Amino acid sequence: MADGMTTQSSSLGRETNAASLAALVSGSGISKLFTEMGASAVWDGGGTLMPSVSEILDMVDKVTGEDVIFMPNNKNAIPASREAAKLSKKNMIILPSENLAQGLECAAEFQSNLDIESNFRNVNELLPFIKMIAIFSASRSTSINGKKVYAGEIVAMQDDSILGSGPNAVDLLV
Repeated sequence: MADGMTTQSSSLGRETNAASLAALVSGSGISKLFTEMGASAVWDGGGTLMPSVSEILDMVDKVTGEDVIFMPNNKNAIPASREAAKLSKKNMIILPSENLAQGLECAAEFQSNLDIESNFRNVNELLPFIKMIAIFSASRSTSINGKKVYAGEIVAMQDDSILGSGPNAVDLLV
């Protein structure tokens, strides 16, 4: 895991009860964004964002603060994250971010000078309002929730539901 992990130490303007932020990310650009927004540690898991419990614990242990808000940024990584929080020696709270859009918005709202409870309350309230739409090219023909999609067609999805499909990504975005 060390290959994909970045940690940042900064004690400027931080109080001893201030919270730290740690996140699972995908890609160096996203990693840089999270770090610039104040994340103390990020783990670039590539496309899967599926670290083991021990990898999550290793990452959180490298954060200098004792209070850590951890963002899995993948709904499938939330159970491992919760298990890591039970085993961690730190005061670790899981913010159940299901995707990078939720994680980025919460990281932007994170305030490193606030205590962990205040920070968690502030960012957790945002989660239901952050929606992500994925636009991609279908690799094969299939049917999703009764809607037919053809190989090569551009598809827009939100929350496992097809919003639309067609030959042009820009038209779908608009």
